[in-house]
Amino acid sequence: MADTPKTPEQELQENKQVVEQIRNLAGPTVAKIVNEAIDKRFEAERDRIEAGVAPMGLFGSKGAEQRGEKPEDFPGQNFARCWIVAAQCGKNPSAAPDIAKNLYGEGSVIHKYMSSDVEEHGGSAVPIMYSPEIIELLRPVAVMRGLGVRSLPLVNGNMTIPALTGGAVANYEGEGAPVFPVDPTTGKVRLISKKMRVFLALTQELISRTDRRIEEMVRDDALRAMANREDLAFIRGDGTEDTPRGMRYLVHPDNVIPAGAGDLAGVIATLKNLFLALAYGDVDMTSAAWVMNPRTWMFLWSLLDNNGNPVYQAELMTGKLWTLPYRWTNQIPRNLGVGGDESELYLANMADLIVADEDRLSVEESMEATFVDAEGNVTSAFQSDMKLFKGRQLHDFAARHRKAIAVSPDVDWGA
Repeated sequence: MADTPKTPEQELQENKQVVEQIRNLAGPTVAKIVNEAIDKRFEAERDRIEAGVAPMGLFGSKGAEQRGEKPEDFPGQNFARCWIVAAQCGKNPSAAPDIAKNLYGEGSVIHKYMSSDVEEHGGSAVPIMYSPEIIELLRPVAVMRGLGVRSLPLVNGNMTIPALTGGAVANYEGEGAPVFPVDPTTGKVRLISKKMRVFLALTQELISRTDRRIEEMVRDDALRAMANREDLAFIRGDGTEDTPRGMRYLVHPDNVIPAGAGDLAGVIATLKNLFLALAYGDVDMTSAAWVMNPRTWMFLWSLLDNNGNPVYQAELMTGKLWTLPYRWTNQIPRNLGVGGDESELYLANMADLIVADEDRLSVEESMEATFVDAEGNVTSAFQSDMKLFKGRQLHDFAARHRKAIAVSPDVDWGA
């Protein structure tokens, strides 16, 4: 028997419990901001019900079956359909509800969403469904999210969270002894929304179709573009030109560890020093993970001991290195350094890294713009019978504990 749909009041109470968890993690200030956002969403839910529109859930992630709607044929289908509707709107975003109705039917999820959000937000862009469900779709694609970076909602474009700048302090006291103040050596980290642009080019032929395979391709292309740009920012962003600062520029100077030589002894020394850099900083290692360039991974895979036996190959096949998970990505270059042949190797406790997301992604389209294709050629969208889309999503990245990151910036293994 199907579960009884939850009322907005029931969802409100459940999400208030989440606020208490956020309070324990990020402190009362952040909890207050999130609590206010939930209250606003609750009022919006009541307005939708009074207007005869099915509720979307306080965080936009309520299941379609609970809302009495047809569930997605595959994860992210409605996300992809939003891009397709945006493609057919041209320069007239206000046409989105009618286009969604013609493509997917009156009363469909996309039709309801466009009818409410386009009217509410207006402007020159079409809003895209961007909820916790999309964050989950990004996890297997994006390296940093996939390794467990902590995700928080970014409300009203900014958030301040406590940061650990030194070790916590505790002591014992005797019966009747005076109580001395304890300083946990904390600071503050402020996250301010940074605008990420996502570019996607589609042919007119694809836009005119509603085939599931095309929707899957649109979803995958959009997610891949978002994931690649996010990873570049979260790993190596320098904070200039309104971009987030990534691990390379958040790491404490003491945790920048020179790499050893490209032999077994040098590799062991490098991995040991990175590991100890976190351990000596009293970092909780339960969420620690490695991030590297594919060349570094291949070198470790091929590394042999003095008897000609693979050293790390068996463990790497399990997705781990020194018992910790790893991912490789081309967003870490392999042409750094004076000689242009160096790369970077990171070890970080992902639970101490924060990505704060606003829950909105908007899209604009153009047939007149030019873009650079995969081969590096400048292409005219008009001459190629294509449309170019520019999506905007707001987020920021920060480290609650700078010593939760360690990096070797001069790895030339396998060069």
